[in-house]
Amino acid sequence: MDPQDATRRFEEGAFVLMMGVPLNFEVGIDGVSWTVGPLFKGIKMIPPGLHFVYYQCGGNGALTGFFRFFKPKEILYFQWDIATEQLRPMGEPEFSIYELDRFLGPFPWERMEMQRFQDWTNLLNLQTLNRIVPGGTITPMATSYHSSHETIDLHFTKIPTEREIRPTGLDRTPVIRTLSIRPMDLLAELQLCFVLLVLGHNFEGFEQWRAIVALLCQCSALIKEDPPLYMEFLNILQGQLQECPDDFFECTGIAGDNRLFQWFQALCQDCMDTAVLQAHASAFSAFIMSKFGWDLTTDADSGEYAPIIVDP
Repeated sequence: MDPQDATRRFEEGAFVLMMGVPLNFEVGIDGVSWTVGPLFKGIKMIPPGLHFVYYQCGGNGALTGFFRFFKPKEILYFQWDIATEQLRPMGEPEFSIYELDRFLGPFPWERMEMQRFQDWTNLLNLQTLNRIVPGGTITPMATSYHSSHETIDLHFTKIPTEREIRPTGLDRTPVIRTLSIRPMDLLAELQLCFVLLVLGHNFEGFEQWRAIVALLCQCSALIKEDPPLYMEFLNILQGQLQECPDDFFECTGIAGDNRLFQWFQALCQDCMDTAVLQAHASAFSAFIMSKFGWDLTTDADSGEYAPIIVDP
């Protein structure tokens, strides 16, 4: 970064001040994280827009994070609270931001994770964020499904269970029409769930992610009615799964569950019946085969690549 760019980004960017943090303090923003040194006092040059800031005291502590649509030149000022092991908001700082310049870590503009986070959240708006995470703060975040930490209050859209849906028939389009939000807002919620899982280590986010995927994959009529929605859905789904490790399904406990395979297969079959979606469906099917070894062109209960069938 040349000096002129650095000056401009300092003058126009936002700041998160984190005063008095302990040694072994880990801080991250948008998927890039560091274990900070003793002189660290925050992050500078944060571009305007949505970001996810998170931190952890030591490798085994509870993860705390917050979403925020930053404004240009905005300053968030926090002081470390030893008793609660949390960052405490402090209001407006009484010192000049220029005095701290050399103690602030620059926002990682050049890292590929920055573009990745923007791709993950391109549909996520303030309305969706405030609806699901009021205030934007998540503290503490459960680090695993069996975590003993306090659960967080997330207001996800209520998705009927498979048992509740079953009497309506195979096509879930009527269920979509009963929801309190538009289908495109459901995609935004899907993006938020993924960020909560991948960056926040929150299993509740995964459960909702799975419920939304299951619902959208089984809407034959909606696929025909709204191809642009499903172009976006296929792109989002492939982009998210691309970032997952190869053992993603083992880690989330659904490796032996063949329903995800069946959902993806139903999605691709219905999309192949809609001309404008055929190329997208073919690309998604090829990606799933390459990434996970699942052949979506076979029957769900047969074939070399089908997952193991389990009893419901």
